[in-house]
Amino acid sequence: MHAFPQTTRPETSRAFTIILERLYAMALQTDPSLGDPADLDASLTALPTENRSQVMLVLESVESRAQTRADVELAEAARMVRHAARRVWAYEDSGSLRCA
Repeated sequence: MHAFPQTTRPETSRAFTIILERLYAMALQTDPSLGDPADLDASLTALPTENRSQVMLVLESVESRAQTRADVELAEAARMVRHAARRVWAYEDSGSLRCA
């Protein structure tokens, strides 16, 4: 009988917290008045457009490497942030298209 590793919800994991802290630090460089560090959507929105592709590449790389090492917690955290980034930035892009 195989025991499957118990994982916490990605948003409560230490890996998620570290990723969120890094994004928040990057976002603060653009928006020094940024509020709550735990607000992932706000941090993602504040990231400069020119840095977003790099952020996505890093998150994909982190997820891939974590999966290779069987680090489920880190892989899930990176995946969750990547999906949130796609959602936030797609919404932002659709809003700017409507205003054009």
